[in-house]
Amino acid sequence: MEIGGFDLDETGTENWERLWLRGGHPPSFLDVTDEGAMEWRANYLERLFGRDLRIWSNLSLHPAQTRKLMTLIADCTGRAWNHSAAAKILDLDVKTIQRYVDILEAAYLVRLLPLLEVNIRKRLRKAPTIHVRDSGIAHAMLAIQTRERLEIHPRMGQTWDSFCIDQIIRLTETRPEYCHTFSVQSGSEIDLILDRPDGRYGFEIKSSEHSRPKAADKEWINLLDLCCLHQVRRGKGSYDLGDGLFSTGIEQIPQIAAKIRGGI
Repeated sequence: MEIGGFDLDETGTENWERLWLRGGHPPSFLDVTDEGAMEWRANYLERLFGRDLRIWSNLSLHPAQTRKLMTLIADCTGRAWNHSAAAKILDLDVKTIQRYVDILEAAYLVRLLPLLEVNIRKRLRKAPTIHVRDSGIAHAMLAIQTRERLEIHPRMGQTWDSFCIDQIIRLTETRPEYCHTFSVQSGSEIDLILDRPDGRYGFEIKSSEHSRPKAADKEWINLLDLCCLHQVRRGKGSYDLGDGLFSTGIEQIPQIAAKIRGGI
């Protein structure tokens, strides 16, 4: 049984901002100050890189190399991932990068979302999308301690993507083999697709509080045979935009997830 940190159901949806900033590890989320929460995560990562990962993996993972890789992953969270590109940046062998990423994924620190394979007349991007599963860990790696710092950080939108995707997958209780991303080389993409036995659900993550539908959104609903496509934004409320497209606040995600779990 996979047991993660706190989710929106457990913290209360009104606390989504704190959950996004600090992540779901209880000592971090519950600390009385942002400084204390960051200190706990820093100590956690120091133990993880310096001791635990080497014990769990039975490999000679060098703490400095592991930290550099995890920092790069945090900087790339929510974006396409390429082992070869990472190997060049870190001056390591491609197989070493792949092995390290596999270990981080097995330790539930990282999530790789593969591309949904569909037969359509468009050139698909083949690279998976990488996510740091706990947004608080991503923020610790990127030295983001406060909400004010987060709002002006260039990776704010990406950590928001990863936070929402992790919450959706966990709250819908969707198995990893049913979780995908979708993107074409022209740039159009859907951040998360749950290809469940009862239907296919799409989620586009928006970092602003207001989302505007595009003509391509409704086209993807038809081409990919989606039950619906939710544009997930900050705040609350869910609005039907027609033809299976919805504008959905993060606070409504537990309700949407409950319906998906029930196959409604």
